[in-house]
Amino acid sequence: MDENIILRPHKKSHSFLNLDKNENLNTNLKYAKYPDMVYFYEQFEKILGHKIFFTEGVGGAIKNIFEVLQPSTVNYDFNDYALFPIYEKMYCNEKGPNIKFIIHPVENIEKCVKEYDYVIIDDAYRYFSPRDWDECLELKNVTICRSFSKAYGLAGLRIGYVTGQLTEVLRQYRGAYEANTLSLEHALHALRNKSEMLEYVNSCKKTLDILLKDMSFEYDGFSNSIYSSKIEAYDELIKTKIMVKKFTKRLRITLAPYEIMKPCIDILSKH
Repeated sequence: MDENIILRPHKKSHSFLNLDKNENLNTNLKYAKYPDMVYFYEQFEKILGHKIFFTEGVGGAIKNIFEVLQPSTVNYDFNDYALFPIYEKMYCNEKGPNIKFIIHPVENIEKCVKEYDYVIIDDAYRYFSPRDWDECLELKNVTICRSFSKAYGLAGLRIGYVTGQLTEVLRQYRGAYEANTLSLEHALHALRNKSEMLEYVNSCKKTLDILLKDMSFEYDGFSNSIYSSKIEAYDELIKTKIMVKKFTKRLRITLAPYEIMKPCIDILSKH
């Protein structure tokens, strides 16, 4: 290999004629060019106000962290993310650091920072959670994982980012491209039009206020889901092509504007 070749040149090429990447240069093909990561990092960081590293949502961020740090021990709530035990089997190394994953706002993060080498905050439910985790970025060893899935409604594009201590560490282990142009463009548009997302979140919170007047509903206080004890309604919901998450003693139902949830609410009200 030519030692003078720069494998990952950090230069903007958004407005260039790129004859250096062996791309299809048909200008009529919108996504013929490889993603200009430098351009997108500049645009996102200008809006967000801090350094980031793009990931495949929060789930991708967690996997990246396991791959890079190869922790010796990991502390987490088993109900938070189903892939934690799998990643432990795949990546844990007895010589690695210890990591604490946090999702619930009630956690004493200051105490966690003293006890663990790295504290990772899963902030997938940002805007639904009552706590703004940004205040924790000044603390030692804190990294925040964020997603465009829950509030922004871009779950199908699998786009998110990390910010905080591990941002630069993860950048050292970049693959060819952290994200694709389609995901980045839509996420950037959503970020620039944040008011649309906030309007949706407020509609969900209005629905929540209505549902909490019914004693059969419970709310965990930080996510975009509500729980119902009317588990006997599950079969009827499925027959009506309404999918909810069934547990042993309760149903988990994703919050949405009232007009979307009304068919589900009507069925639950009969039980």
